[in-house]
Amino acid sequence: MINERVQYTAVSSEALIDTANPNLDGSGAFGTLMIGSFNGTLVRSLTIKAIGNTTLGMIRIFVRHNVFHGATALLTEIPVPYVTKSAIDPSFSVTLDLNYNLENSYTLDVSTENAESFHVTAEGLDWQY
Repeated sequence: MINERVQYTAVSSEALIDTANPNLDGSGAFGTLMIGSFNGTLVRSLTIKAIGNTTLGMIRIFVRHNVFHGATALLTEIPVPYVTKSAIDPSFSVTLDLNYNLENSYTLDVSTENAESFHVTAEGLDWQY
């Protein structure tokens, strides 16, 4: 009997998105957040932080399989509220517990519906045997 032990290596990545993209099919402008490692990556969380004021819109998270001609699936949508930042009101920010298994050669991509700037950070664990 072979005793394999799974080990994890912490990984993080980030993307700046600011180009309007209303598409739900993964086409158009997007930022690539993370690429699945050889054995896969567990994407633990995403943090989205607006760089300025926001209007009603959506942040969209996609999973893309690059080997199969960019086959794309919409993973989730995060609503963005109307926020005017000030000395006492911070800009929009949200952290999602995603816990998504991103397979080898898959990418986690993100887009914004409106032409507003967002900094998006992904934190995960690469699997190693």
